[in-house]
Amino acid sequence: MASSDTAGLGSAETPTASRPKLHGRAFYESIGSPRYVVAPMVDQSEFAWRMLTRSFLTPEENPKVLAYTPMFHARLFEETAKYRDTHFQATRPSPTSPAETIPFLDGNPSLDRPLFVQFCANDPAHLLGAARLAAPYCDAVDLNLGCPQGIARKGHYGAFLQEDQELIYKLINTLHKNLPIPVTAKIRILDTKEETLAYARNVLAAGASIITVHGRRREQKGHLTGLADWDYIRYLRDNLPPETVIFANGNILQRGDLKRCLEATGADAVMSAEGNLSNPALFARPPPPGQEGREYWRGRDGKGGWRVDAVFRRYLDILHRYALQRDPPARRPLFVVGDDEAWLRERQEGEKEGEEEGPARKKRKKDGGAGGGGGGGGKQERTTSPNLLAVRPHLFHLLRHLVSRHTDIRDALARCQAGDMAAIERVLDMVERRVAGGLVEYERTGGRSVEEPEPEPEPAAAEAKGEPRNRAIGKEDEEDAASPDPESSVATVRACKRPWWVVQPIVRPLPKEALAKGSIQLSRKELKKQQQQEATAVNGSGGGGGSGGGGKAGNNAETNPKEELLKPDGKDDTNECLAVYEKKLPRVPTDEPVASSSGLWTSSSLIVFFCLIQQRSSWQASHPRQLSVPNANSPRVQPPLGKYALVSAFVGCSLFGFYATVGALPRTGLSAALRNVVSGETEALGGAPQPFRREYTGVDPVDRHLATLVGFFAALVGDAGAGWDATAFLVWALAQFGAAWALLMLEGLRHGNRGRPVGGLGALAVLGFLEQNATYACAVPLYLALHLLTSPAARLRAGDGDGARRALFAYLWDLALLTSTVTLTYIAPALLMCAPGLFGHTAEQHYKWLAIWQAFPLWSVIAQWAAHRACYFLLGSMVPRDDEGRETTPGIAFSVAVSGIYEFALTLCVGTHIPIVALALLPAPLRPVLGSRFVSLKPIIDDVTFARTFVPYPVTAPPTVTPGGAAPGELAAAVTNFLRYDLYVGSFPLLLWAMYLHQTTVKNPSFGGMLRKAGFWFLVGGPIAATAALIWERDEVVKEGDVALKSKTS
Repeated sequence: MASSDTAGLGSAETPTASRPKLHGRAFYESIGSPRYVVAPMVDQSEFAWRMLTRSFLTPEENPKVLAYTPMFHARLFEETAKYRDTHFQATRPSPTSPAETIPFLDGNPSLDRPLFVQFCANDPAHLLGAARLAAPYCDAVDLNLGCPQGIARKGHYGAFLQEDQELIYKLINTLHKNLPIPVTAKIRILDTKEETLAYARNVLAAGASIITVHGRRREQKGHLTGLADWDYIRYLRDNLPPETVIFANGNILQRGDLKRCLEATGADAVMSAEGNLSNPALFARPPPPGQEGREYWRGRDGKGGWRVDAVFRRYLDILHRYALQRDPPARRPLFVVGDDEAWLRERQEGEKEGEEEGPARKKRKKDGGAGGGGGGGGKQERTTSPNLLAVRPHLFHLLRHLVSRHTDIRDALARCQAGDMAAIERVLDMVERRVAGGLVEYERTGGRSVEEPEPEPEPAAAEAKGEPRNRAIGKEDEEDAASPDPESSVATVRACKRPWWVVQPIVRPLPKEALAKGSIQLSRKELKKQQQQEATAVNGSGGGGGSGGGGKAGNNAETNPKEELLKPDGKDDTNECLAVYEKKLPRVPTDEPVASSSGLWTSSSLIVFFCLIQQRSSWQASHPRQLSVPNANSPRVQPPLGKYALVSAFVGCSLFGFYATVGALPRTGLSAALRNVVSGETEALGGAPQPFRREYTGVDPVDRHLATLVGFFAALVGDAGAGWDATAFLVWALAQFGAAWALLMLEGLRHGNRGRPVGGLGALAVLGFLEQNATYACAVPLYLALHLLTSPAARLRAGDGDGARRALFAYLWDLALLTSTVTLTYIAPALLMCAPGLFGHTAEQHYKWLAIWQAFPLWSVIAQWAAHRACYFLLGSMVPRDDEGRETTPGIAFSVAVSGIYEFALTLCVGTHIPIVALALLPAPLRPVLGSRFVSLKPIIDDVTFARTFVPYPVTAPPTVTPGGAAPGELAAAVTNFLRYDLYVGSFPLLLWAMYLHQTTVKNPSFGGMLRKAGFWFLVGGPIAATAALIWERDEVVKEGDVALKSKTS
């Protein structure tokens, strides 16, 4: 970029600046909808290399390739003219006019478009200043959020910004609002798909037009690179709006990978970094058989590729023509077998001259600038051209397989100074001679010359599997390469292997192979863990009782993915692991009625909790003896830090739930409306039956409070303007609340909780009172926090059947009666209060049933106590029996009895969830069709949409009502929004609580298996169904170690 007149650059009138600003897919289509992308690479995706990549494409294909500049440092780019001049040459330097705006190289509209300029930054002001300088010369500005290197950690940019989502939002949003061209961003995946989705949504909400997703985590670098996870990108594609433009990055080695990536991820385009460095013709179609010409080689087996000497020659010609602004030297045609071979027998002149003049080079002084062809002698003038500085690194990458065999070329290339084009030309001559000799030898031996062992050994995993080190590449290898083995790179190496004169990818060994080679070392923590697993295997414990014997120690243990990413320097990486989980989710402004701020206070604690749970599960699985039989010599058990993180999160959820429900009543006007109807200032709420009943018990304070609760639900049930969406949500919510109440009652009836704050019918009565008066969202998280702190059920060890039987058992009569109790005291009154017209109730009867339902926790406790005592005294104790009625062990009998409660909860949830959610998710085009066919159901089909039924309003902007006389629909909207927050905020901790108990109690915990189970039941039954399924599986641990009954003889 021309010199130091920053103002001139920023204000230059250019075609780019004058075009209207587009966004998202409209912008993507305006630049030709490119399918292939040259990745931004530090000092490696400069103009000359981009031109080399484009040179293999036809004019029609060129718009389908998008290129990025190398990553620039935003602050240096903005503040330092020298930095700009040596990194971004957009205009032609002119000594007479420093602000000359004649297009030169980078971003030249006739040569280098489409082009995105990438910056790394952590300050919005610096980023905007740099972007404004680059904007006239590119199509978009990209923010680097993916650099994982140590310099990015030190400078706090790249992938090390991902914990600060608020800063990321500010960086992107600043450019989106103030830049005349679009802004894009490149990110890496996080530890879970859900976190990655939230990350991507934040980036897009900030204003990014395109998001590039590298399917590797921040820790995957160097020897730990491993495979990119395309499933994460597909998850984003499936869960982000269809108009979102996504680029996929990772696992691109050959041209066939481009199509596979697009199909697997659903991305709009695929980006390549290392694959492009190894083969700049990666995006070009290979010529058909028989039309190879001189630049493309195809072997006897039909496989081939672009010749390294041809690519090398193209690269130098581009440097001469553009970087040095002169014609390339005259060259002989590239050699093909059948050409005159006389020149091959001549001694290479450059090598001879180098040998003769080598000792005297320091004594000779020669002139020559950058590319000056001075012959290699004397002090070479230091070049500042970014295109010339990148030549030697590019050639080492391009010629990797050639120089591993021909080390003299490697040495000659290493001696070349930056900008010494004469020396580089001599290296090209050496390469052309060796390639020609290799081609001749290949034909002479019938192809056997390339079957010799390569100097570089293949991965150790090949020998471990007993596979031959050298064999022909067949169809099976190609299939293996399409589905790479996460344990071994052998198949990929075979599939990519070509003769050394053909450009081909560099296949990195996978982390386990690097460990086997000694490239990385186990940390002290991992080494100790491995020794403990080996000792456990020797002692016969088998890593948790897995069957099959003879495997490696700890095969059945669930390990944290991060614990398998070993540190190359041998340092413990625990703190870095935790840091990845400590996210700060941003406050993303939105126009949609979503609870964007819900859970922000607790997100960090929840994510740390899951990290700790996974670590604890792994530790328990690898220490079965110490955990089940503690003694003085046992190692100290790791404190349950995850439990305390969860407790603090639950307290936060409780506070938020109270704020979002009760705290919102004054702002909605609903509290004033309720006061008016209770005091008699208004006759009734909305379209509720009249007269409104205000007396129930004869005790004035009780009646006033009860009338307030009755008026609240009457406002929803009786609002004439309430749509079917409100009715659908009420039915769904009542089912979820009822199933949750059954599970909470079960928890209070367990033997281990008796005499504790969370156990017994008294505790359940208190919990129910708080649910009805301080809201479910406030009471349930506090109860769960208290449960984790006091209940023996929260301290069970993995697979501890004896402890589970002591803590989880309940009286068989309680288990047999609980579903009937909930049905009679909760479900029946709920039906009677919600459908007064169906049962022909008068106004007085309607309000009476509303009042009766408000006290359902009290009726449940009384009914359970009375029924238990009656059955016990009339029928005696229940005999433990199995499914077929035979006497059995207590563990099996409990499992059979408690299954009825879980089946009841799941039936209640699934039976209401599936039809309502299915109706809510009906596609918009299908609704008119169904409405015309089922005319009587048309209002339901039109009203029950997902957004109207399930999505709450923002906490800060709830729906309001007019206290003096609410319009039709106002009351229903306010009450429904209240119930949404009440249910969501209260059920989310319940599900997390179930996940915690599941992972700490089941014998062989699988975090992935638990998530799959919870996800399935969440989809078909909602959050309470997922909770019931996990607690049900947790309760099965009571059968561990249960002594079988001996058959009776009399």
